[in-house]
Formats: sequence, C-alpha cells, structure tokens
Amino acid sequence: MAIQSHTAVASAHPVDNVVGSSRGAATLGRREVFLWLAFTLLCQQLFAVPASSFDAYIGAVQSQLASKSVFAYVAWYAIFSLIADSTRTSPARSSDIVLAIAVIASGVLTARSAHWLALTAGALYFMARDRDDIALRAAGAVMLALAFNGFWGPRLFEFFAYYLLQADAALVGAALSATKTGILWSETVVGATADHAIIVYGPCSSFHNISLGLLCWVTLTKLARPRWVARDIWVGLAIVAVVIALNASRLYLMSLSVDGFVYWHESTGAQIFAWATTLSVLAISLFGALRVGRTP
Repeated sequence: MAIQSHTAVASAHPVDNVVGSSRGAATLGRREVFLWLAFTLLCQQLFAVPASSFDAYIGAVQSQLASKSVFAYVAWYAIFSLIADSTRTSPARSSDIVLAIAVIASGVLTARSAHWLALTAGALYFMARDRDDIALRAAGAVMLALAFNGFWGPRLFEFFAYYLLQADAALVGAALSATKTGILWSETVVGATADHAIIVYGPCSSFHNISLGLLCWVTLTKLARPRWVARDIWVGLAIVAVVIALNASRLYLMSLSVDGFVYWHESTGAQIFAWATTLSVLAISLFGALRVGRTP
C-alpha cells in the first residue's frame, strides 16, 4: 500500500495588507476589528459626556440615553448585526488597524464633533473599501445615516434654516389661502386671522423629522437586505413627502386659533402628531424593505 504524502502550502500575504503571525497562528480578522471599532463608536456616542463630578456624569449619561430616538438604537443594532454577518475569513488589513486606532484615539478628544467625525470616517471607509463585502457596505450606509441625523443634518439645517422654514411656512400659507379668507402670511409668520398667527422656527421644521425618517428607512432596509434596488428611491421620497405633509397639517391646525395651537403644540395633539409620524415612517420603511426589494 502506497502512502501518499500531503504538503501544506501556506499562502503568503504582503506585510502591508494583512495583520497576522508568520507561524500559521490565528489571523486577526477584519470582522473582529470592525466589531471592536463599532463598540468604541457606540461608547463614544452614549457615554462620552462632559461632567464636573461623578454624580453630574451619571446624570448627563442618563440624559444622553433618554434623548436618543428609538430609531438610533435600532440603527446601532443593525450596524453590529451587519458587521457580524460580514465575511468571517477575511484577515485584517493594516489600514483597518489604523482606522480602529484612530477611532479609539478620537475618544480622548473633548469636542463632541470628534465622535461624529469618527463615525463618518468609519462609514465612508466601509463603503469605499469593501465593495465585495455587501454586509460591511450596508453597515457603512447605516452609520452614515446615523451621522447625518445626529451631526451633519443639524449643521446643514443651520446653514439653510431660513429657506427651509420659509418652505414650511409657504405650505401652511398656501393651505390657509385655499381654505380661509383674511389670513396673515409673511415669510415665516402664518395665521388664520390678524389676531392669531404663529412663527415657524427651528424645532417646527419638517427637516428634523425627515432626517430621522430616512434613518429609519435606511436601517430597516439594510436589516432586511443589504443590497439597494432602484425602486428604493421611491420609498425614501414617499417618507419625505409624508413627513412634510404631516408637519404642514400640524402647523396648519396650530395657526387656526389659540386653542388649536395649545392642543397641537403642547397637549395631546403633539403626542398624536409624534405617533402618527413614527407609525407612518415605520409602515413605509417596512413596506419598502420587505416588499419593494422582492423579485417579481
């Protein structure tokens, strides 16, 4: 009986591209590096808050946790889930390690913007460098949506605030003009009568809910399927349209009377609007994630 010998051949990797041992020991995987990177980013988002004492820090962290939307927490779940679903056998590259170290180092910076910039850098890295790993690219898309909602969106709003508020006021003014007579409408001031008018200012803008709605849409879509399809754009536009319509309807009702303002701005009406917006965005996002991407 002849005994056949087998020779194990180890593939060589350039030192600049792969981080591992030279004796065949376990290679550090990209998935593990990126899971730690995501964990660091999450800790920066939730726990890196300035405080003068331990008690003040605990209070600041509690406030930070409570201020986050449920969509933000779902987005973080999606990020970890998608990274965990990425290619398990890919060894870490030197650039992966550099990115992880840079993200960890950004945690020592006191500027809040540093944490958002680190999240943005991670998102762009996933989307630019991982064209063959669709799970990592999907995680990058969710990270970018999260960064836009929490940081870039508000900065963009600050720059275009006047024009965006005018657009919201124009919708309400047009609706009042079509249904009422003797209305007041001037730039961002609208009202059903000369005795009652509202000023559309920052927190009243539909832009904030659009940003949050798009975060929900991207998150649920990427959880359902990592690949985009052409029809997804119509789902995103539907979310934008519904959020704008609901916000304009609320402003319209607030502009009719003092009682209407109190009800829709401070009382039960404000909760009705919040739930109506949340459920509408969820319904459209789930429809897009589960139905639009199906092959006919």
